[in-house]
Amino acid sequence: MTKGEEELLRVAGICAKIKAITSEIERTRESALSISSPAMGVKVSGSGSVYDLSSILIRLEKSLARLLEELAICVEERDKITAQVLSITPEILASILYWRYIKSYSLKAVAAKVSCSESTVRHQVRTAIKVYDKKYFG
Repeated sequence: MTKGEEELLRVAGICAKIKAITSEIERTRESALSISSPAMGVKVSGSGSVYDLSSILIRLEKSLARLLEELAICVEERDKITAQVLSITPEILASILYWRYIKSYSLKAVAAKVSCSESTVRHQVRTAIKVYDKKYFG
């Protein structure tokens, strides 16, 4: 197994844990709401209290925060390597990836964030997307 495949499995494992914890957080919140608002026609079931559920919720959210930090470290390590391969700064790469995969930035916003021209960013985005997609997604 290559290092890239190992990293992909590690990230996939972290994502699976995040998904499980997020689901558990939602179930715990729903339980807390049903216990705290019986007047809304919701029956209170089980022996738990809102206090018990909120302590569980806090513990789950801490676990989620740890997993998100671990995932961020994996992504940051991968992005540094990718930035070196593409010969661009990690800041530009991070902005490109946000723009490409989360779509939360416009090209103009990316250019302003990294202090360069929009045409430079556009060119680097096109190059990075081609290389990044080919490298990580075949």
